[in-house]
Amino acid sequence: MRDGHGGSRRTYVHILVAEAFLGERPFPKAVVRHLDGVSSNNKLENLAWGTYQQNEDDKRNHGTWESRYGGKLTDAQRDRIRRRASNGESQRHLRGRVWG
Repeated sequence: MRDGHGGSRRTYVHILVAEAFLGERPFPKAVVRHLDGVSSNNKLENLAWGTYQQNEDDKRNHGTWESRYGGKLTDAQRDRIRRRASNGESQRHLRGRVWG
């Protein structure tokens, strides 16, 4: 899509569907939520406007939330990392042990 200044910008399908069929964003920082947790399901009945926090809560409830390093952690991994961190192990070393 063009940005109005001669350049282009990335627009996601779920945003286009929401804007076309759910109307404009109801508030400035509204995000589009995928109600079933499947980000490729851009059917109208699966989309809703919401807050960033609602979207993050949805991800956790659906089990689709991922760490910023791109991998899901089990509760056991999370506990092990916290235990090692509390014993003084560096974050860099912990990242290498878990993801490396």
